[in-house]
Amino acid sequence: MTKFFKSIIACMAMMACSVSASAYDYDFEVDGFFFKITSMTDFTCKIVEGGAQYNEDIVVPSTVQYNNRTLTVTEIGSSVFNGSKITSVEIPETIISIGGKAFYNCDLLTTVSIPNSVEKISGSAFSDCDLLETVNIGNSVKEIGGNAFDNCKLLAEITLGESIEKIGGCAFRGCKSLTSIILPDSATSLGDYMFSGCTNLSYVKLGERLKKISDYFFSECTALKEIELPDAVESISNFAFLKSGLETIVLGTWLNSIGSYVFDKCENLKEISCKSQMPPKMSDNSGLSNNNFAFVDVYVPVGYLAMYQEADGWKNFWNIQEKDFSNGDVTTPDGKVSTPAISLKDGKVVAECSTPDAKIQLSVTPRDYMFGQITSGEGFDVCGIYDITAFANANNMQTSEMATAILMWVNPSIETGSDAIAMDAKKAVVIASDGDVLRIIGTEKGELISVYTIDGHTVYSGVASDNETKVAAQRGSIYLINYGGQTVKFKL
Repeated sequence: MTKFFKSIIACMAMMACSVSASAYDYDFEVDGFFFKITSMTDFTCKIVEGGAQYNEDIVVPSTVQYNNRTLTVTEIGSSVFNGSKITSVEIPETIISIGGKAFYNCDLLTTVSIPNSVEKISGSAFSDCDLLETVNIGNSVKEIGGNAFDNCKLLAEITLGESIEKIGGCAFRGCKSLTSIILPDSATSLGDYMFSGCTNLSYVKLGERLKKISDYFFSECTALKEIELPDAVESISNFAFLKSGLETIVLGTWLNSIGSYVFDKCENLKEISCKSQMPPKMSDNSGLSNNNFAFVDVYVPVGYLAMYQEADGWKNFWNIQEKDFSNGDVTTPDGKVSTPAISLKDGKVVAECSTPDAKIQLSVTPRDYMFGQITSGEGFDVCGIYDITAFANANNMQTSEMATAILMWVNPSIETGSDAIAMDAKKAVVIASDGDVLRIIGTEKGELISVYTIDGHTVYSGVASDNETKVAAQRGSIYLINYGGQTVKFKL
């Protein structure tokens, strides 16, 4: 072979080595680990992917020597041990974050302990670890990324730290050996498909500050027979309990909406207890079957049976009963929360409660639009009407009485070429009550107001002198209020 061709072959070999080395972005290598400097001033670095194959037991170093300097290892980068045959890993207290897919598909890894120094575990960090059985997560972890432990089929025990705030979707999906889990009160954001397919999960305690059960949250959790949702939960999203083994569920005080197909194919459902005094809005497609409506026992707060029997979705249940949800763990209330006052201010409906730190739950439900009687060819006015209800809660106090009101737009116009009704805040009127006083708020000076009993007797007839007109009335009675050419019925 000539010197010329030998030179070409040598150059090609050098280029190949150069390409192979440049495929990974690292600054130096120590003891088979590859590192990239993250701070030249703090002397920190992270382990990065370098093409090495790791086996058996791994001890991640807390510090490394480079160019006569001691650098602290603070991160395990993305995909560092992806697909490795490691059987155990020791993570030092210097590590702050674990990157995405860092231990993905490490199918011989059996146990992981996340030290208290770690604050974030990124997406798919431990997903598809086929033999992973036990995970302990330290108290500094605030975020666990989506799919973090997805499809870890043998994961039977996981201990979560007390600082977790956010867990991404599918984090524990398909963990078929997981039987129980306790989430801390700090965990307020939990993603979709959280425990989907966890077929042996039978006990779950959710954090007391959680506000939303996300889509497919407990879908196909066939061993989950009963669960109590925290009082703070305001909504249950679509398909949350799809094909679960649910038999008994307790819904919390602040729940206000139940999404589509939430209970779809929950064939074993026997009992629903709802602690909310206001019937939560239930989707027409809740997934409940005719058998569910016929045989499921529904328990609601004492004094609110009639509201549930009239509410959409809930009225389909054949057996709704009242229940006192207080128990021995509840202290005696320090009085009763004052009833909220519903009014109209600057074109906006507001509800106010005089009890300090009270939380108000407000519901606004549209009525059918009212149409005036007309003759052929004559124009007509329309009136948009909404029923408003509100109640208030406060710590260690009895829930307030329900406040009711009506919001209506007087003579709103119909937009040209549209079915929409153009609502003008200046034309909005709120009809509410304050004890034995009927309040008509948002009236225009000089407008005629008439109030009648249900049998037609005149209670009041006059013109508005300012923004609010008050009329003495009898509590519990039904009145007809005529204003702006429209008549509406209101129970005081």
